[in-house]
Amino acid sequence: LKGDIDVSAAGLVGRSMRIRADRSTVDGTFSFTRAVGQERARLFADLSADALDLDAVPDLSGPAVAAADTDLALTFAARAVRVTRFGEGMIDAGRIRLELTKTGAKTELKDFSIANLGGASMSATGEATPQSLHLDAKLDAERLKELADLIRRVVPGAAADALAARAT
Repeated sequence: LKGDIDVSAAGLVGRSMRIRADRSTVDGTFSFTRAVGQERARLFADLSADALDLDAVPDLSGPAVAAADTDLALTFAARAVRVTRFGEGMIDAGRIRLELTKTGAKTELKDFSIANLGGASMSATGEATPQSLHLDAKLDAERLKELADLIRRVVPGAAADALAARAT
């Protein structure tokens, strides 16, 4: 972890951050403001990576639960995704972009797109509230294995397992 971090009683800010995790390096800026009185905690992150190692993407369900009472503004972009293919070793393929906001009980997926990951491309936008869920998604795939593996790793569950079981 490298960068400039300022800490105060209200929260913290990280600028020019460089985070190395396994074979991926993520650069960017983040800020966290703790909850004060009636104001909710807030997390802002604008992150990017030249290449994201798909095999090292963590399960994000735990941090999602921990951030349930936090307003979020998250942007992430990876210019390439590294995947391991049997017999081919590590290859660079695809791009990923995510833009997500959460204010109170409303979550808005402004952009989630994956381009050319193992022959699959997808894009999605949507909105969720306690009363409703709306998701628009487009999928164009010759093969789904790498995309299904990514979904299974990032948002594990029965639906992700079912997709991974059917993917080739």
